[in-house]
Amino acid sequence: MSDLDSYIDSVYYDKPLPDRTKIDIWECYARHVLQFIDSNKYGNLTYSDKPDLIDRTRSLGIEVTDSQSRESREAESLYSRLAFIDDQSWRKRQIERIEQCGAHYESGILFGPKGTDSFELVYEALNKKLERLNSNDYELFRRNELFVKSTILADEEMLREALSKMEKQSRDHPRRFASVTVSVPGHNYVFDFDSSTYKSLEFVSSEQFRIADSARREVIRAELS
Repeated sequence: MSDLDSYIDSVYYDKPLPDRTKIDIWECYARHVLQFIDSNKYGNLTYSDKPDLIDRTRSLGIEVTDSQSRESREAESLYSRLAFIDDQSWRKRQIERIEQCGAHYESGILFGPKGTDSFELVYEALNKKLERLNSNDYELFRRNELFVKSTILADEEMLREALSKMEKQSRDHPRRFASVTVSVPGHNYVFDFDSSTYKSLEFVSSEQFRIADSARREVIRAELS
């Protein structure tokens, strides 16, 4: 471990990230997930805007979004700050609100909210990003992709149907994403529209934790620079 990592652990790691950071935590997380999926293809991604991640050498641009419900995002936000609340009555109210959002807090761990068995929020996220892709202020590359963070629970039939629906949805726009990666607890679903195929890649909890930890450290390093 480097001296900077040791410093981060001792001073910053157990504190919540600021609301605004130099590097967006979810864009950073997406970059690390994509590099886990294919380090050769995604190994040289850098941060940008419209799209969020780019590799000019490969002419590759990736937009990052999420398809989580408002309740899921609120529960995660409350949980991220819970460890830093000393007032027990306020802490109790925060935990109660987490439960109201459909999640569960126990022994310092957030469970849920449970994933949905519908791709509807993914379809909504894709539609919004297709509109952005077709706007005048979006930088186009030879290959344009979309990364979606989600909590969906999908089986093979749902994945086949999602591929078909997203392909149809994309045909309504002149410019289309070549692929959509949907990252969920336990799996990364990769829908490739060029080949009209999908893959369900295992994403075990230990790898998710390692990647989330790496992303957080990168964001903190950027704040200290």
